[in-house]
Amino acid sequence: MQPIYDTDGTTIIGYTYSNGYAVWAYNTSWQVTNIAVDTAAITSGALTPLLDGNSATTGYTYTDAYGALYTYSVDTSGAVTGYTTNYSGPGYSYTYSNDELGNFTGYTYFDGTTTTTYDAGWNVVSTVAAPPPGNQTPILDADGVTVIGYSTTDEWGTATNYALDGTTVTGYVYTYVDAGNNTTSVTTYDANWSYLGSETTNTTTQAVLYSNSYSYLDGVFNGYTSFDGTTITVYDANWVIVSSTANTAGMTELFAADGTTLIGYSTTDVWGTTTIYNTSGVKTGSSYFDGVTTTTYDANWNFVSSTANTSGMTAILDTDGVTVIGYSHTVPNQWGGGSNTTTYDANGNKTGSSNTWTDTWSGNVITSYQDANGNFLGSETRNVAGDLLYSNFDIYTGGVLTGHTSFDGTTTTTYDANWNLLGSAADTSSMTPILGADGVTVVGYSKTVADPWGGSNTTTYDAAGNKTGSSNTFTDWNGNHVTSYQDANWNFLGSETRNTAGALLFSNFDIYTNGVVTGHTNFDGVTTTTYDASWNFVSSTVNTAAMTPIL
Repeated sequence: MQPIYDTDGTTIIGYTYSNGYAVWAYNTSWQVTNIAVDTAAITSGALTPLLDGNSATTGYTYTDAYGALYTYSVDTSGAVTGYTTNYSGPGYSYTYSNDELGNFTGYTYFDGTTTTTYDAGWNVVSTVAAPPPGNQTPILDADGVTVIGYSTTDEWGTATNYALDGTTVTGYVYTYVDAGNNTTSVTTYDANWSYLGSETTNTTTQAVLYSNSYSYLDGVFNGYTSFDGTTITVYDANWVIVSSTANTAGMTELFAADGTTLIGYSTTDVWGTTTIYNTSGVKTGSSYFDGVTTTTYDANWNFVSSTANTSGMTAILDTDGVTVIGYSHTVPNQWGGGSNTTTYDANGNKTGSSNTWTDTWSGNVITSYQDANGNFLGSETRNVAGDLLYSNFDIYTGGVLTGHTSFDGTTTTTYDANWNLLGSAADTSSMTPILGADGVTVVGYSKTVADPWGGSNTTTYDAAGNKTGSSNTFTDWNGNHVTSYQDANWNFLGSETRNTAGALLFSNFDIYTNGVVTGHTNFDGVTTTTYDASWNFVSSTVNTAAMTPIL
């Protein structure tokens, strides 16, 4: 890098840099102000001149150590007007173009057949192909006579389509023949390799099995069409269905009660799903029969109804023991010797279902419940004697989820639709009463159960059976008893450690005022330290009763 000085010989006004072939000039802001060929390189022959028909020099070229070919164009005064950098190899070539100040102006790529040119923003300017002479196949119009273009096909089955000039690419077509399935698939793309559509046909009969295509208006997507072998569905630019019509040839005709008036058509697939169409071939709905129940859907697969043949089912009787108010149908399943039961109203309309299985580890029987649409309603777990151990259910009001309930074997807890706690009530009949100061009045209850780790879990309730808190106790490796306490919502309140004699060794507790944490306490066996809600020190007191007096 060499400095450029002002006429005073001391002030730097720019810099120059030479790579041995061209010289770049910069101002003090490092912006290129000029590019010139290096005269020493011209003299030494490192630069090869390009001459026009009148032997005038129009540019210079050189190849760098990496094989890139640089070409500098010059005007009649010898000033550089721009340059290109070209990289090439067997079957390919790509060229970057720059203006007289080195600014990128475009890019050209040649793949051996087609030359694609891009502008400075990498937008395609043109796509021009030069296929081998005599290797083009005419593309005919629908009349089978008029030539509307040409194509060439490579060894992988991809055809390149050209306009009538035989050089401008109009699109690409890829053909794949699946001999095993006797099908031929043809996929089409535009000149920029944007997907346009695909069609699969039976190779022998040429019958179209399925297809899809995108449509454009002035280059803007405006719709999509698909064919599944039976139905043609058309979508608009927002993927909203415009129409759905079927080829009714070969379908089962449906007649009105008179047996002569055609009212539609139907087809049934290998899975037992029947699709219904009107006389115009427009889908109106579908139904599925599982051997017992017929489930009906509308044209958009929204559930409509589910009815069953109740003749072989178990009748559900009203409280009078006579009136049939519904039916149930139970079949065994393969999970833990369980069963699946479906219930129906008196007209055979499905009202819900349940699935029961046995937990082989505990022997408990677990049942889950669903509504008529298969939406989960809840589940319950019972022991072999039929006693309810656990359950959870969703509460619906007018078809809208409004809450949840949970039963843990003792306590029923109720929540709103967002799982916010509403209340908690327990069956206190088998619990230990908590007596007031008079030793007679019951002010609450407690229930203690052993845990698998040798400890115990205790839950406390008020006199009405509402949960007030809980605690968990275990014995540590020193033989001390460690107990942690929680409020009714399982928020941690504190813990304490006592020795086998019951003496308090350590403890820590959170202090609540109107349900808000306002402080903390910590006892280390001698000193009780108090902190505010942010754990800032407040005070420290010592239990001197257990100390030796200093006289």
